[in-house]
Amino acid sequence: MRSTERLLVVLLISFLLGPLAAPSAARAGVAAERIDQFFAALKAGDYARAENNFSPVMKAGLPPAKLESVWKRIASGYGPLKSYEMTDRTEAQGAQLRMVNLDFESGSGLLVARIAFDSLGHVAGLYFAPGPGKPTFAKPELADKRANELVAALRIENFQAAENHFDAAMKTAFPPEAFENA
Repeated sequence: MRSTERLLVVLLISFLLGPLAAPSAARAGVAAERIDQFFAALKAGDYARAENNFSPVMKAGLPPAKLESVWKRIASGYGPLKSYEMTDRTEAQGAQLRMVNLDFESGSGLLVARIAFDSLGHVAGLYFAPGPGKPTFAKPELADKRANELVAALRIENFQAAENHFDAAMKTAFPPEAFENA
């Protein structure tokens, strides 16, 4: 076989087998691009743009107004998003899974976003959780004192006093009437 014919055979095989090997790599690149788009939109406060790459189920479950509420609640506790870094990439049952560490200006702790992408590259799942490690307190004795006061107030069902120990995110998520009606 001449070199020209070999080259044509190699090109033909690459053309035929390329689609079999490319989807995983292509989806991995799409996932990274979608993460950049998502967090850029969140930082800009453009919640409609942030959900552009959501799957239909995610769009129904987390429309822009609800995404805005969730993100503002997070920002009220952590401050504005300073940076993010994808730390883990895996694939399970045809979905691309990504772990993204979020760093906020307040420095009050790390938050991790877990994002799942479906086979079409749409965001099919989103979960925010505290990152690994314990938060550090400038004055641990003050943190212990505040925690004890909070527990004491909850024990005697003094929900208003308990709320005094909440930050803005906690006050939004757990107003005193929510405890009283529970």
